Amino acid sequence: YVAKQVQEGKLFTQTEVFTYELRRCPGGSFGPPPFSRAAASSTNWNCWIGANFGAFGNPLSGPFYYGHYTPPLNVSRIAKPADALMFMDTLTHYVYSPVDPSYRFTLDLNRDGVVDSMPQYPDTPFNFGRPTVHNNGSNVTLLDGHVERVGFKRLWQIDAAKKVVHSFWYMED
Repeated sequence: YVAKQVQEGKLFTQTEVFTYELRRCPGGSFGPPPFSRAAASSTNWNCWIGANFGAFGNPLSGPFYYGHYTPPLNVSRIAKPADALMFMDTLTHYVYSPVDPSYRFTLDLNRDGVVDSMPQYPDTPFNFGRPTVHNNGSNVTLLDGHVERVGFKRLWQIDAAKKVVHSFWYMED
């Protein structure tokens, strides 16, 4: 995200950085991702480094938000940056944080008996994330800058209330 100049007056999806090779994960492929029910062009790459996106900031559910509604996050607010998800493998350029009540998992798109996707986009698995792209896991970048591979079942684990349990999702735990 910092490797290219911002292009004023353009949406992110219209900028050079949107398809810049630095963001492109070699674990992806052309076409729709696994478990997708959406018709996708075979010319679209399906795995990119994307931001942990948290909607409107109440609760604090990610480091990135809609800028015209929520001011930028002051990262000094995060007490444990080595335990806070900033980027991960995604379908395009973001994953909707399941910590935000609007983005909680209610659908089971991979049909393993556990909910894994939000209802707003019922054809797109895993809230636009790609948590299975690396041998059933995902590379995640934490706010302190280090990268880890986290297994899908750990990162997407939910409790009895269907809330994600992995600490990386929680900015203020």
